[in-house]
Amino acid sequence: MTANLDTRLRANTVVRRARVRGGSRQVRTSLPLIGYAAVFFGLTIDVASRISVGPVSLSALICVGIAAALFALAPVVVAQPRLSGIPLPMLLFLLYTTLRALLLPTIDGFQNLSIYAMFVLGIGFAARVSSIERAGKILRVFTTVGVVTSLVYVAGIAIGVETFQARSFALTALVLLAAAVTLPKQGLFGGLAPFLIVAVIVASLSRTASVIALLVLVGLAVRLRHGQRLPLAFAGIFGAVGSLVALLIVYPPFRDRFLGGDGGAAVGGLVLNTSGRSAIWDRLLTDANEAPIFGKGVGSSVEFITTAFHAEVEQPHNDYFRIYHDLGVVGLLLFGLGVTTLIARIIRRAKETDAPVHWAALFAFTAILLAASTDNVIVYAYVMLPLALLIGTSIGLPDETPGRRTLLHPERGRGDGAATVALSSMPRT
Repeated sequence: MTANLDTRLRANTVVRRARVRGGSRQVRTSLPLIGYAAVFFGLTIDVASRISVGPVSLSALICVGIAAALFALAPVVVAQPRLSGIPLPMLLFLLYTTLRALLLPTIDGFQNLSIYAMFVLGIGFAARVSSIERAGKILRVFTTVGVVTSLVYVAGIAIGVETFQARSFALTALVLLAAAVTLPKQGLFGGLAPFLIVAVIVASLSRTASVIALLVLVGLAVRLRHGQRLPLAFAGIFGAVGSLVALLIVYPPFRDRFLGGDGGAAVGGLVLNTSGRSAIWDRLLTDANEAPIFGKGVGSSVEFITTAFHAEVEQPHNDYFRIYHDLGVVGLLLFGLGVTTLIARIIRRAKETDAPVHWAALFAFTAILLAASTDNVIVYAYVMLPLALLIGTSIGLPDETPGRRTLLHPERGRGDGAATVALSSMPRT
């Protein structure tokens, strides 16, 4: 009885309004509530984090508020894991992090916990209300947000006003780029949007994000038929490498960002600029090894680095080292298992249904996991909540989902318009 009721409720949330135009039904749907929060962070990026409210930022207050609401509603997700799709290791990671934060409470610890909660529980709530129509809506909205924020960032550079910090913009844009790349081309906007976003990411001079963005652009191959994808993907990889080499040769600011600075790493005879990260990581790992099993507490890595480097640096610039220092091998193992399970589920759905949202989730998740090796993405709400929305929407869809044609044009799907859409969005029982 409960399962049937929940199925009907999910179907009702999908079919918000159906109108007949020219004999065909068009389904209109809106973003889920958590989707509006993700769009807010995607549009404002780090603006709220630069507004102080007492000892914390406005962004921190917003994140704690959202996390508190998600925790309050968490029983709805945990009680029905089949609908939420959150892997057990990821739930255990959040539970373990929560207990550690409560046992060793700090401001940094609670701020980090709020982002972890937004990511993990955000996936669950997005999955519960996922539908093929909402998936298409999210891809279109994220593409638009990516273009808008790119233009705002460029305009700020042109007039000498810092709208967003370069790294914050570039990392957020990676998630939005994944949506733009996989969105089936619709006119000039859909064709140019990925290239515009990548160009602005490169212009931001964010090294890691620039390299990843060029690789994500290879994902344009999924817009083609299966037989045409592999040749384009290989050509795209060579093109991405060639573009990177060309930028290093002809664009001095980009070259200086990679090859100047501290020379903290060497690859293939090239001395690379790590911006002091190697020194940070050495000291952080030495301190972390004092408590390798359970770590030193949520947020302890920030406190250690701030003290060790006299507030010149405040973050570890490697989220895997952060988790190891804060939560030890236990936390790192739970996080790794949770991430691996999520990626496996997304890949399976992408192979079975070829729906663009699965590819978008896969590209975005992979990009952020790569960026986490040199940055602080997992404690950035403007990165993790949009990412959670993509992942949750992907794993929340039924295993048998209408393909690319139906995603953006549900009225062309099989069966009778809205009824077909409603049935396609129901979970299998």
